[in-house]
Amino acid sequence: MLDKAELLLPAGSLVKLKTAVLYGADAVYAGTPDMCLRAQSKFTLEELEEGIGFIHARGKKIHLTLNLFMHNRDVEKLPAYVETLRRLP
Repeated sequence: MLDKAELLLPAGSLVKLKTAVLYGADAVYAGTPDMCLRAQSKFTLEELEEGIGFIHARGKKIHLTLNLFMHNRDVEKLPAYVETLRRLP
């Protein structure tokens, strides 16, 4: 059971991620445009990596979304994508 509520905000870009944390978010959720249903997502993998570092340096959490309607082209790149995410800090 949680001791307190957690403020979880969406982060559609690196700027929005940093803004959410600087304004008090306990956690954010984000994903890259090719692997999530968030139409407004503007993250590259490099920006996502920077954002993860920013979040962790401030003792906050990030939840990575991996939700999409799969097409054959997406299924083929999924294992490499997940492995890349696992290597991020």
